[in-house]
Amino acid sequence: MKARERVLSAIQLEEPDQVPHFEMGVCHEILGEIFGQYPGFFEERSKTIQAYINLGIDGSMMEFGDMWGYGVPTMVMSEELFVDGMGNMFSYSMRTRTSYKGAFYVGGYLSTPEKYEKFHKEFPRPEPSDWHHKSIPAYREALKVAGDDFFVVPVTGGIFEESITPIGHADFFRYIYTNPRFIHRVLKYEKDRTIELTKIYADESAEIVALEDDYSDKHGPQITPKHWMQFVFPHLKEIADVCHKKGTFLMLHSCGNVEPLMPYIIEAGVDAIQSLEPTAGISLGRVKESYGDKICLVGNMDLNTLGLGTRDEVAKLARESIFAAAPSGGYMLGATHGIYPLTDNVHKLSKNFIALKEAIERYGGYAFSRSGL
Repeated sequence: MKARERVLSAIQLEEPDQVPHFEMGVCHEILGEIFGQYPGFFEERSKTIQAYINLGIDGSMMEFGDMWGYGVPTMVMSEELFVDGMGNMFSYSMRTRTSYKGAFYVGGYLSTPEKYEKFHKEFPRPEPSDWHHKSIPAYREALKVAGDDFFVVPVTGGIFEESITPIGHADFFRYIYTNPRFIHRVLKYEKDRTIELTKIYADESAEIVALEDDYSDKHGPQITPKHWMQFVFPHLKEIADVCHKKGTFLMLHSCGNVEPLMPYIIEAGVDAIQSLEPTAGISLGRVKESYGDKICLVGNMDLNTLGLGTRDEVAKLARESIFAAAPSGGYMLGATHGIYPLTDNVHKLSKNFIALKEAIERYGGYAFSRSGL
């Protein structure tokens, strides 16, 4: 099988020839270390895709253009503080090596309905129709480069995460009780934009689209399942329904311990769930047993092990994940999130990523995975 057929087989809960290797993304520093290139070499998307193909990666999420303005200074508050295009506040003084674009998220600027309305009037985000003309040519070019050897999954947005971070977590939680109409309006705005982008990609014959929407932390959902069903579920279901009417599968990236929400995510119509963090208490075997016949499972490779562990530890975890979730199909192995250096560990992370690749090649064949540990 080639990559495209392999990924499509897995998301339809079938057994491909081997477990697909699917990543949320691998940073240019890692690719540069592996291939002996400077990171900027991979700014050209075609070179990133070719690198993925050479590494045996079957598919990855990809963003085309910036519809969100995340991390991009839009309103400067001081030399150290700015507000991005979504309404998130970032600080340069809290800069870390793992922060986004050299700054660190410190809270939501749109903490009241009045500030929310005023900000969006002063700094309107790009309309999907405007974005279409700039970014779809890049998407078409990516598909051309990928062919059947790599599966490009475009990211179309999110609902909850894009709403809670600009408002701020504490205020968002408070408004659930004191001003639920405001929360519904904010979530609907993000859902409507996501649907428009989903339709654009579906009209370009996208076979899978992805949402990036963190509902949980390592302890469980950020809001109660009852509130999640009230506020998030209807929007997620509407997006899934649009996908399916267009003949497109929906993949959801959601970090943290999502197990309490899994029945509702499946009910909403999500076809694949990506992340499945073991450090958040996710047992891949338990999730497979409970839900593996209803939704494709993607991920489960712990980033701490990948970045800080030994090659043997990486291979062991990969093997355990394959044996837990691969039998009967419907599983794609990869890291729980995008792969970026945690500290000054580019060399170690690169070596461990090769160990992951080799483990998938060794243990990922279905004849082997059915033999058990």
